Amino acid sequence: MVIESSYGPDPSQRGILYLPHGGSRGTVCLFHGGFWKMPYDLHQFDRVCEALMLRGYMVWNIEYRRTGVPGREWTDTFEDAVMSVNHLKELKKQFSGIDLKNLTVMGHSAGGHLALWLGNHPETMIETKLEIRPARIIGLSPITDLMGCYEREAGGNAVEELLQCTPQEDRIKYESASPLELLPLNIPTLIFHGDRDEYVPVEMSEGYAGRSKEFEGDCTLITINGGIHMDFIDPGTISFRKVLDALELRH
Repeated sequence: MVIESSYGPDPSQRGILYLPHGGSRGTVCLFHGGFWKMPYDLHQFDRVCEALMLRGYMVWNIEYRRTGVPGREWTDTFEDAVMSVNHLKELKKQFSGIDLKNLTVMGHSAGGHLALWLGNHPETMIETKLEIRPARIIGLSPITDLMGCYEREAGGNAVEELLQCTPQEDRIKYESASPLELLPLNIPTLIFHGDRDEYVPVEMSEGYAGRSKEFEGDCTLITINGGIHMDFIDPGTISFRKVLDALELRH
C-alpha cells in the first residue's frame, strides 16, 4: 500500500508512505538528494522505496522545501527535515504498525546532510524540536561539511543558495547547519561512500568519520570500491546491496 500525506501547508511539505504486507521489519525515513535544489525531488527514491517495502520495511519518503521555491526562508529546509520525521507520530495513529522505536533515518547526498544534521541539530537554529529519536542514521554519499562543500564549489553555488549567504557573511550559520561542526552525534551512524564519487568527494565522509572517532562517536564508514554517486538510488547496484545488508543486520 502506498499513501501520500502532508505534514504542512506548503506543497513541498509532503511524503509518501509505503506499507508492506504483513508485519514490518522497521521504519526507514528517506531524504533525497539533489543539492537541496528544485527540481530534484523525492521520486529519486521511488525504486529504493519499492525495494525496501518488498523486504518488509515501512518507508516514509520525504519531500522538503528546496532552493528555488518562491518565498523560501533559509531555515525552511531544516524545519521540514524535523517536521517530516515528527509527522510519523501522526501517521502512527492511522497505521499502528509503524515502528517508531526501530527508526532508521537515511539520506543521499544533500539528503544525507539533512539526516546527519537532524540527529544533533542546534535548538537555537530552529524552533521545532525532534520528537522521535532515530535508532540509527545512515548517510549515502552525504554532504557532511558545508564549508568544504562551499570551498570546492560542489553543486556550484548550492550551499550559498541553501543558507542564503556566504561563510564570509555569516560563518555561524554555516557552523550551525554543518554536521561536521555538530559532532559528537550520539546516535549510531553508518556512512556509505563510493571511492569514485564524482559529485561529493569521499574525503568528506573520511573527514567526518575521523572527527567522530576523535569524539568517540559510534560512526562507521564503509567505502565502496568503484562506487559512484548515483549508485544509491539504484537498488540493483552493489552499493545499494551493501546498504541493504547493513540495514538488515541492524533491524
